[in-house]
Amino acid sequence: LVCLSAVTVVAQSSTASYYYGTSGYTQYNNAQDQLAGVDQQLSVRFKTCMLHGILLYATSQDNSQYFTVGVSSSRLIIEFNLGSGLREIIADVEIELDVWYNVTITGLARGHSGYSLEINGNQATTFDEDFTQFNLSALNGMLYIGGHPNPMQIEASRLRSSLDVCISSIETALQEIPLI
Repeated sequence: LVCLSAVTVVAQSSTASYYYGTSGYTQYNNAQDQLAGVDQQLSVRFKTCMLHGILLYATSQDNSQYFTVGVSSSRLIIEFNLGSGLREIIADVEIELDVWYNVTITGLARGHSGYSLEINGNQATTFDEDFTQFNLSALNGMLYIGGHPNPMQIEASRLRSSLDVCISSIETALQEIPLI
């Protein structure tokens, strides 16, 4: 992985990337505030040297509901339980090591038939479970980016470990989430 320090400037770009390693993470107290607009659009730019782990994880205060994005078995996965049971969106694009990915998911608020997922500007075919509700109001707990202090406490089904990752940006339709 090219970004071996806490902050590395990406070549020919003024965008900084932040290296999280397998034990690093950024933590916010109210996921709902940071994720405002994620039901309309979420964009993440990252590269990794592991093929399994968490890019971001948001939870309710009682940890019963969550929203997470990560990589599992070389596939991008969006996994959530917002009160209606486990739902997963799995991209049919293989994530390769040490390659920058620009991931954009739009229209989660429209549910199963209305969202789209792009990886590096190309529409990604997805496997998903039918969902109609996507209400972030329950995510009033913590937001973790790049990992989690205790991955065994994570409620997610597949994404239960930190990811050795560089992240250069995470944005919703309304704001950019500060990485440090």
